[in-house]
Amino acid sequence: MRASSVSEQLWEVAYLPLDVIRFAFMVGFLTQGYILKCVMGFIKGLLGWKEAPASTKPDAPTSRALGVKVTGLPGPMTNRQGVGELGAEKPNPLRHDLSETMWHTLTNPAFYHRIWIYVRLHRRGRWTLREGRKAPNCVVYTTEGEKRHIYDFLDATKFLFAAVMDDLMVAQQLFKDDAKFVTIYMREAHPTDEWAVYGNLRVKKTTSLAERTKLAVDFFAGKGVTGELLIDGSDDEACVAYAAWLDRLMVLKPDGTLAFIGGPGPFDYSFDAVLQWMGKQTGRDYISEVKASRKDAPPAPLVENMKHVNATDLSKEGYCLFYMPQCPFCVHVLDQLSALGLQGMLPLVDVKADPSQKDQLKQRGGLTQVPALGLPDGGVLYESMDINAFLRNNVITA
Repeated sequence: MRASSVSEQLWEVAYLPLDVIRFAFMVGFLTQGYILKCVMGFIKGLLGWKEAPASTKPDAPTSRALGVKVTGLPGPMTNRQGVGELGAEKPNPLRHDLSETMWHTLTNPAFYHRIWIYVRLHRRGRWTLREGRKAPNCVVYTTEGEKRHIYDFLDATKFLFAAVMDDLMVAQQLFKDDAKFVTIYMREAHPTDEWAVYGNLRVKKTTSLAERTKLAVDFFAGKGVTGELLIDGSDDEACVAYAAWLDRLMVLKPDGTLAFIGGPGPFDYSFDAVLQWMGKQTGRDYISEVKASRKDAPPAPLVENMKHVNATDLSKEGYCLFYMPQCPFCVHVLDQLSALGLQGMLPLVDVKADPSQKDQLKQRGGLTQVPALGLPDGGVLYESMDINAFLRNNVITA
């Protein structure tokens, strides 16, 4: 990684007061909900108020996306809001307890350290990243551990498109004739031992390249995405050089010049922005194409509208779970089955052991993404949170 010059170090000192102000704003913005919840709980305790039973209060939507079958475009962009875990009537033994998560986050120094890194990182990115400049040629690693550089993946006739997981599947369909695609897996956004988020998967921060590679491969395979998967080293060189934590979209020209620089996630991340930019390069209206595909898509199954079924009838009714043993999202669902005592009642289909099942899954739902709950009508329910919501709310276990 390039060492900072004396002038850059002086600018760092000069901008320190502004960084402190931004840091304070970010902390206030991110923790106001946590603090308000704690204060309200304290006041209710003093007044003797009691919370309403959990069965009368539906959980807030938490799922980012629900994949459904779409002509021309794969699922996760068809319903970015998702259905979440509406109408939950049973407690979820797997999700972080909200008060526990709030307290852990507010008292964890790593939470505030990551916010500070976020503020400094993206301020530096505004200095160093400019469209028309050469992109940083960082060291990255293949899933086999081979050391490479980003420029090694440039194509003489196509753009190099770097995207996050959900949007990559859409981009591959839209830009397949004009771009080559890579996904660079960087440090975890919300590990449980650093910045826990209520409802997230319980994944700890990786401490080595081997750990990071394994987690990335398992996640990548479970999502059913194709394309080049690269791993940022344990020194986070690419993450720092591209100011890409939490996530970011980048497009490089064949000569390594930065052609498009997306805003840093989560606040300034915009897939529509790259759709507009690519539209200008190719003369196509990609945004209209995406909207038309969403409009023509069949309605996604909503958990609260799905019928109830006895646990002993899951197999007879035609339910099954498509999964991969190493996929962390699949493990999340398998743990839910175990917690609810449903082992052996829901047929499991291992798509890694039997690759032909991937084709069947794609025919039923339009995606090879797992976990996926096969439904009696031939449809598919994607997303681990939505599957777990169905298991808790719609499966009668007693």
